[in-house]
Amino acid sequence: MDSSNAFSQKIRAEAESAAASSDCFSTSPAALMPLLRILGTIPPERVGLHGEYDHSGLAKRVSRLLSEQFQPAEVAHLRISQRGTVVVIVGKIASPRLMARLVSAALAVRGAADVEINGVSMIRSLCVSAIEPDCEFSSQSFAC
Repeated sequence: MDSSNAFSQKIRAEAESAAASSDCFSTSPAALMPLLRILGTIPPERVGLHGEYDHSGLAKRVSRLLSEQFQPAEVAHLRISQRGTVVVIVGKIASPRLMARLVSAALAVRGAADVEINGVSMIRSLCVSAIEPDCEFSSQSFAC
């Protein structure tokens, strides 16, 4: 008991001397710099196209990247939004391979932690018979 009591008295004395010290509660600019550095940074998912704060900055940067890296027809039917650090892709795409490429590209953008693709539907090309000649068409069904 005596050793724990001595330890708590030592801690109490150190806390009181720190509180009495002018360094502990200083409002000088040098003392505030670490706090200002933390508060002055923009979270990566909120950085806009030109480095400014933008609430939907991640979505805008992903949209710009996709328009640069993909053909206009591949991304024409997509809408990109964000929920925090999650990129949300909604729309229509042509193939699962394209979806994998889109997800990979979106995850490469700074601030993106995940990609949600729940609202995406796959569409088949109208020239299916040219791509898959073994498919059979009937008036009621389509089968490969």
